[in-house]
Amino acid sequence: MSTRHVVRDTLVTLLAADTTSFNTVNGYAPLETFGATKILNVYSKQTAHEFLSNDLNYAFYQYSLDFLAKRDNTTAAEDAIDAAAESIRSIMRANVSNVNWSNVQLESESEPYFATISGVPYRCERHSVKVKVIA
Repeated sequence: MSTRHVVRDTLVTLLAADTTSFNTVNGYAPLETFGATKILNVYSKQTAHEFLSNDLNYAFYQYSLDFLAKRDNTTAAEDAIDAAAESIRSIMRANVSNVNWSNVQLESESEPYFATISGVPYRCERHSVKVKVIA
C-alpha cells in the first residue's frame, strides 16, 4: 500500500527527471522562490476512499502541480508553461501505473494565472493529478 506521502515523493522524482522543463521540483509549496526561473511544486489536495470489500479498498489522492515560470520575458515565460504542460502530460502518460499506484490521470482543465512572489513576477499554471492506489 502506498501512502499519500509516498505517492507525492514518487511524483516529485518522476517530474524532477525533466531538467529541461523544470529547474526545481518541490514536494510542497515553498514560501520563497529565491527568483528561480522554472519551478514545479507538487502538493497534496484531497483524498477520497472507496471500500468495495474487506479485501479490496482504494484511496484516491489528488495533488496540485503548480508550475511557475519567471517573467523576465513574456514570450519566454509563456513558452516555458507550454513546455511544462507537455512534459507533465507525457510523464503522466508514461507512468499510468507503477509499483506505487494502479492509475494516475490529469484531472479537469489546467488553470493558468499570474503571480508575484517576493516581488518576482511569474507566469503560472496549475495542473490537477488524481492517483488511485490499493489501500
